Amino acid sequence: MKSAPAILVQALGAVARRCPHAWSLAAGRRMGGLMSRVVRSRRRRVLANLELALSQSLTPAQRHQIMRQVFQIFGQTLVETLMLPKMVRQGLDRYVQIEGWEHLEKAVQAGRGAIVFTGHFGNWEMVALAQGARGIPMDVVGRPPADAHLAQHLSVTRTLTGNRDISKYEAARPMLRSLREGRTVGLVIDQNVGGDHGIFVPFFGRPASTTPALAILALKTGAPLVPVFDYPKDGRHHIIYDPPLEDMPRGRGRADIHALTARVTSIIEEKVRRRPDLWLWMHNRWRSRPPGETTNPDETSQPTEPK
Repeated sequence: MKSAPAILVQALGAVARRCPHAWSLAAGRRMGGLMSRVVRSRRRRVLANLELALSQSLTPAQRHQIMRQVFQIFGQTLVETLMLPKMVRQGLDRYVQIEGWEHLEKAVQAGRGAIVFTGHFGNWEMVALAQGARGIPMDVVGRPPADAHLAQHLSVTRTLTGNRDISKYEAARPMLRSLREGRTVGLVIDQNVGGDHGIFVPFFGRPASTTPALAILALKTGAPLVPVFDYPKDGRHHIIYDPPLEDMPRGRGRADIHALTARVTSIIEEKVRRRPDLWLWMHNRWRSRPPGETTNPDETSQPTEPK
């Protein structure tokens, strides 16, 4: 029997796919705006994270404005993700403009596959589908939802354009196989990693526990690293591939893994600084703390109300 969340997602998807595209996206933005007022714990987290990261460059009023935009874009992205099967059938070219495709092509032509990385920025699910539709499949590594029906729905959606869905809990061998086959592996690397599985690197000036998986995989295989970010606007998406990283570390030791992880994290920080409205600030990115530091910014920060 399907769970209540799965039934709700299925119903929302059915409604969204039957409505005009612009109407569905507008409804998603309104839903996100409502969430920003109703789900107060998430609202406080967004404001606390913005104050922690950008208090020197943004006023309280600006942080509140960005908070509302973050929720609106989250609602829009949620609804749009439910419409992805319909959009794929219609042809993603009508919704997507890709810049820097030559960087990805050049990376793949080297014969070692490529590792494509991004953050929870814009619609990260759209990036993988658009890349697959353009002819270079991406094998996406992610955490499956706890609900089995939702996990199946997301997996089916992710594979609509020739991609593969790889669970993060058993990802090592599938990632290596994908690269050996000359495919690309897609990683989203900007969430907190709990326990002893992460390494601490700077993110907005504060240590953040980050997955070392990307660095370990890149240093082990020599596969090029290609950053990609999605910029949604007016129902369309501008997806930009940056050139592959140069001057990569040559070793595989802890210092090399740490340096490369810090480097790719700094790239994500740079993109978020330029467009903070497009990042998922409602995630508690700084939840895990280094040994000896117990202060959690989400627990101690009191967001400043605008004057």
